[in-house]
Amino acid sequence: MEILPAAYLAAFTLLALAGAWTDLRRQVIPNALNLAILVIGLVAVPLMLGWMGLVWGLAHFAAALVVGIGLFAIGAWGGGDAKFFAACALWIPVQQTIAYLVGLGIAGLFLILGWIIWAKLKGLPMSRKSPLPYGVAIAFGGIFAVVSLPALGFWPG
Repeated sequence: MEILPAAYLAAFTLLALAGAWTDLRRQVIPNALNLAILVIGLVAVPLMLGWMGLVWGLAHFAAALVVGIGLFAIGAWGGGDAKFFAACALWIPVQQTIAYLVGLGIAGLFLILGWIIWAKLKGLPMSRKSPLPYGVAIAFGGIFAVVSLPALGFWPG
Protein backbone atom coordinates (compact mmCIF):
# COMPACT_ATOMS: atom_id res chain seq x y z
CA MET A 1 0.00 0.00 0.00
CA GLU A 2 1.30 3.42 -0.90
CA ILE A 3 1.77 6.12 1.74
CA LEU A 4 -1.22 8.30 0.77
CA PRO A 5 -3.85 5.53 0.97
CA ALA A 6 -2.32 4.29 4.22
CA ALA A 7 -2.39 7.82 5.68
CA TYR A 8 -6.01 8.28 4.54
CA LEU A 9 -7.06 5.01 6.15
CA ALA A 10 -5.10 5.73 9.33
CA ALA A 11 -6.48 9.27 9.70
CA PHE A 12 -10.07 8.18 9.18
CA THR A 13 -9.68 5.17 11.47
CA LEU A 14 -8.20 7.25 14.31
CA LEU A 15 -10.91 9.89 14.02
CA ALA A 16 -13.70 7.30 13.82
CA LEU A 17 -12.32 5.38 16.80
CA ALA A 18 -12.10 8.63 18.78
CA GLY A 19 -15.82 9.14 18.14
CA ALA A 20 -16.60 5.55 19.13
CA TRP A 21 -14.53 5.86 22.30
CA THR A 22 -16.09 9.12 23.48
CA ASP A 23 -19.59 7.81 22.77
CA LEU A 24 -18.84 4.59 24.64
CA ARG A 25 -17.29 6.36 27.64
CA ARG A 26 -19.47 9.48 27.93
CA GLN A 27 -22.49 8.91 25.65
CA VAL A 28 -21.43 12.06 23.79
CA ILE A 29 -19.68 12.66 20.49
CA PRO A 30 -18.23 16.16 20.86
CA ASN A 31 -19.06 18.78 18.25
CA ALA A 32 -15.34 19.62 18.07
CA LEU A 33 -14.55 16.05 17.00
CA ASN A 34 -17.31 16.06 14.38
CA LEU A 35 -15.99 19.36 13.06
CA ALA A 36 -12.42 17.98 12.97
CA ILE A 37 -13.60 14.92 11.01
CA LEU A 38 -15.36 17.22 8.55
CA VAL A 39 -12.51 19.73 8.12
CA ILE A 40 -9.77 17.09 7.84
CA GLY A 41 -11.99 15.23 5.37
CA LEU A 42 -12.34 18.35 3.23
CA VAL A 43 -8.54 18.26 2.81
CA ALA A 44 -7.96 14.48 2.73
CA VAL A 45 -10.74 13.48 0.33
CA PRO A 46 -9.60 15.57 -2.68
CA LEU A 47 -5.97 14.57 -2.03
CA MET A 48 -6.90 10.89 -2.07
CA LEU A 49 -9.94 10.68 -4.34
CA GLY A 50 -9.64 13.85 -6.45
CA TRP A 51 -12.08 16.72 -6.82
CA MET A 52 -14.87 14.48 -8.09
CA GLY A 53 -14.29 12.31 -5.03
CA LEU A 54 -14.91 15.40 -2.93
CA VAL A 55 -18.10 16.16 -4.86
CA TRP A 56 -19.34 12.59 -4.26
CA GLY A 57 -18.24 12.79 -0.63
CA LEU A 58 -20.17 16.03 -0.14
CA ALA A 59 -23.23 14.42 -1.73
CA HIS A 60 -22.86 11.52 0.69
CA PHE A 61 -22.42 13.97 3.59
CA ALA A 62 -25.62 15.83 2.65
CA ALA A 63 -27.68 12.65 2.26
CA ALA A 64 -26.32 11.22 5.52
CA LEU A 65 -27.06 14.47 7.34
CA VAL A 66 -30.69 14.37 6.17
CA VAL A 67 -31.01 10.73 7.27
CA GLY A 68 -29.25 11.42 10.57
CA ILE A 69 -31.47 14.41 11.34
CA GLY A 70 -34.50 12.27 10.54
CA LEU A 71 -33.34 9.56 12.94
CA PHE A 72 -32.69 12.23 15.57
CA ALA A 73 -36.16 13.72 15.01
CA ILE A 74 -37.87 10.39 15.70
CA GLY A 75 -35.68 9.73 18.74
CA ALA A 76 -33.73 6.82 17.26
CA TRP A 77 -30.35 8.59 17.51
CA GLY A 78 -28.83 11.43 19.41
CA GLY A 79 -27.76 14.64 17.71
CA GLY A 80 -24.09 13.70 18.04
CA ASP A 81 -24.76 10.41 16.25
CA ALA A 82 -26.44 12.25 13.37
CA LYS A 83 -23.51 14.66 12.97
CA PHE A 84 -20.94 11.86 13.35
CA PHE A 85 -22.72 9.73 10.72
CA ALA A 86 -22.68 12.63 8.25
CA ALA A 87 -19.09 13.74 8.98
CA CYS A 88 -17.81 10.20 8.45
CA ALA A 89 -19.86 9.91 5.25
CA LEU A 90 -17.83 12.74 3.71
CA TRP A 91 -14.80 10.42 3.64
CA ILE A 92 -16.77 7.70 1.83
CA PRO A 93 -17.78 8.12 -1.83
CA VAL A 94 -21.56 7.99 -2.26
CA GLN A 95 -21.05 4.84 -4.36
CA GLN A 96 -19.91 3.18 -1.12
CA THR A 97 -23.15 3.90 0.75
CA ILE A 98 -24.13 0.22 0.77
CA ALA A 99 -20.75 -0.78 2.28
CA TYR A 100 -21.16 1.96 4.92
CA LEU A 101 -24.67 0.83 5.83
CA VAL A 102 -23.84 -2.90 5.80
CA GLY A 103 -20.81 -2.35 8.03
CA LEU A 104 -22.84 -0.09 10.30
CA GLY A 105 -25.67 -2.63 10.49
CA ILE A 106 -23.40 -5.55 11.32
CA ALA A 107 -21.51 -3.53 13.90
CA GLY A 108 -24.84 -2.31 15.30
CA LEU A 109 -26.07 -5.88 15.71
CA PHE A 110 -22.93 -6.83 17.65
CA LEU A 111 -23.20 -3.62 19.66
CA ILE A 112 -26.80 -4.36 20.67
CA LEU A 113 -26.00 -7.97 21.57
CA GLY A 114 -22.95 -6.90 23.58
CA TRP A 115 -24.94 -4.17 25.30
CA ILE A 116 -27.69 -6.63 26.31
CA ILE A 117 -25.16 -9.16 27.61
CA TRP A 118 -23.28 -6.44 29.53
CA ALA A 119 -26.53 -5.15 31.08
CA LYS A 120 -27.58 -8.68 32.09
CA LEU A 121 -24.19 -9.40 33.68
CA LYS A 122 -24.31 -6.09 35.59
CA GLY A 123 -27.97 -6.58 36.56
CA LEU A 124 -28.99 -3.34 34.87
CA PRO A 125 -32.58 -2.84 33.68
CA MET A 126 -32.99 -2.64 29.89
CA SER A 127 -35.56 -0.46 28.17
CA ARG A 128 -35.99 1.38 24.88
CA LYS A 129 -34.47 4.39 26.64
CA SER A 130 -31.21 2.60 27.58
CA PRO A 131 -28.29 4.71 26.29
CA LEU A 132 -26.86 2.74 23.37
CA PRO A 133 -23.57 4.26 22.13
CA TYR A 134 -24.42 3.92 18.45
CA GLY A 135 -21.37 5.98 17.54
CA VAL A 136 -19.44 2.72 17.93
CA ALA A 137 -21.43 1.11 15.10
CA ILE A 138 -21.15 4.27 12.96
CA ALA A 139 -17.36 4.25 13.40
CA PHE A 140 -16.95 0.59 12.49
CA GLY A 141 -19.33 0.94 9.53
CA GLY A 142 -17.23 3.83 8.26
CA ILE A 143 -13.97 1.96 8.77
CA PHE A 144 -15.41 -1.03 6.89
CA ALA A 145 -16.38 1.22 3.96
CA VAL A 146 -13.01 3.00 3.83
CA VAL A 147 -11.07 -0.27 4.07
CA SER A 148 -13.04 -1.59 1.09
CA LEU A 149 -12.16 1.40 -1.16
CA PRO A 150 -8.98 -0.13 -2.68
CA ALA A 151 -10.75 -3.40 -3.48
CA LEU A 152 -13.35 -1.45 -5.44
CA GLY A 153 -10.77 0.52 -7.45
CA PHE A 154 -11.16 3.90 -5.77
CA TRP A 155 -7.38 4.19 -5.55
CA PRO A 156 -4.43 2.19 -6.81
CA GLY A 157 -3.16 -0.27 -4.28
